[in-house]
Amino acid sequence: MPFPGQGYAARVDQKNDVYVDVENATRSDIRVTSLLVLFYDKRKLLIEESTIECHTDCRVGRADAESFGPIEVPGSWDTVKVMDVYYEDDGRRKRMRRPPPRLG
Repeated sequence: MPFPGQGYAARVDQKNDVYVDVENATRSDIRVTSLLVLFYDKRKLLIEESTIECHTDCRVGRADAESFGPIEVPGSWDTVKVMDVYYEDDGRRKRMRRPPPRLG
């Protein structure tokens, strides 16, 4: 994960498959309920906004990180950005804080 603590990031593997990595630094397990992912073309124009519901294997253990995917992508995408990760903790639905910007 490119940032410490609780957060998330998009990752593209060598096969061009897209994953969302979620890190949980809380003291209890969480269950990811959905991800909001945006796809842009080469001109940086938004081409698709996808809310991806998590129905199976959605748990992220305390002090752990999990990858979700590969996720379905539009045909002409160039860049992917994760906007939000929603999860349940102690039965309450929450939104994960956005990770800090990367410097350098």
